[in-house]
Amino acid sequence: MSVIDVSAWIGAYPFRGIPNSSLDDLRAKMNELQIERAIVSPYEAIFWENNLDAYERFAMQLADDDKIEVWPVVRPGATAGLEKLLDRFRPRGIRLLPNYHGYQLSDSRARDVLDLAKSRNLIVQVFQRIADERWHYLLKVPPVDQNDLDYLTSVHVDQPILLSGLNSIAPFASRLKQNKNFYADLSRIRGPQFAIEAMVKSLPVEKLVFGSLWPVQIIEATLWQITSAKIDESVKQQLLGGNALALLK
Repeated sequence: MSVIDVSAWIGAYPFRGIPNSSLDDLRAKMNELQIERAIVSPYEAIFWENNLDAYERFAMQLADDDKIEVWPVVRPGATAGLEKLLDRFRPRGIRLLPNYHGYQLSDSRARDVLDLAKSRNLIVQVFQRIADERWHYLLKVPPVDQNDLDYLTSVHVDQPILLSGLNSIAPFASRLKQNKNFYADLSRIRGPQFAIEAMVKSLPVEKLVFGSLWPVQIIEATLWQITSAKIDESVKQQLLGGNALALLK
């Protein structure tokens, strides 16, 4: 069963050390769980002022790794040199974290980034959360506002968009059904097995992808909810990897 993790992270999470969170730990976990591919960004690409330097450093380090793909975190208004990096490393997408970088997705600077992504046919991955707020220590960051995500998915309909770190996918059900370019990951969906079973009945299965938010969350937390669910094996394959391949192609 092909498994693709679309929302993993690498590097140093600020203000605390996460045990067993090195690149070697990620590779070992991927081998153990038979994960064929992981899309990652370094935490440094969120928190460094020169965040594109952080992307370049890790993209160089992992340039020859065919299982781990590094995407840049883009900060609107701080994009000098971005296009050269996109040309050099050719990531399939970019990541946006408006709550950490103090902007709204309706801002003109954000629209410039989205226009650039569209011109290059890049996926725009937006994280509502990367961690439960109780994890926050010196930096208190609320989740991205629902209205801001509604704006993004209603206006940028021609842009491939992946929403990640959502506490609930239900508010986006109609948009997922209507927009062929819109996907959501399952990284923060929690509950007993029937949570996944109910979701595949109420949401378009072909728009849901597997993500873990590793290392803040353990990969198994989301993975096993899918693999142990009482759903058709073909649907499991869609959720674990098939849909992600369709998005990434």
